[in-house]
Amino acid sequence: MGIIRGVHQSHSEQEILEHIESSVPIINVQRFHRRFDEGDTCKYIPTQTVKITFQAKYMPEAVYFYHTRFITEKYIFPVQQCRKCQKF
Repeated sequence: MGIIRGVHQSHSEQEILEHIESSVPIINVQRFHRRFDEGDTCKYIPTQTVKITFQAKYMPEAVYFYHTRFITEKYIFPVQQCRKCQKF
C-alpha cells in the first residue's frame, strides 16, 4: 500500500480509481478524512491524501491522475495502543 498527496478534494474515490494510471494494477483507493468538531457535532472533512492498494508486492515510484504525476510514498499503519494495559 502507498499514499499520494495533493489530490484535490473535489475528486471522488470512484473517479480516482477509474482515471488513475499505474504500471502496477490498483485494487482499491481510499481518501483520508480529518475529524472536525463543531460544538456537540463532528464532521469528517476530506483531505488531499489518498491511500492506494496495489495488486503487486511492490509499488511504483509514481502514478498518474489526469496527466499529473504523483509520487507514491509507503503507507505506515497507525500504531494502536491497548487501553487496558497501555502497551503498544
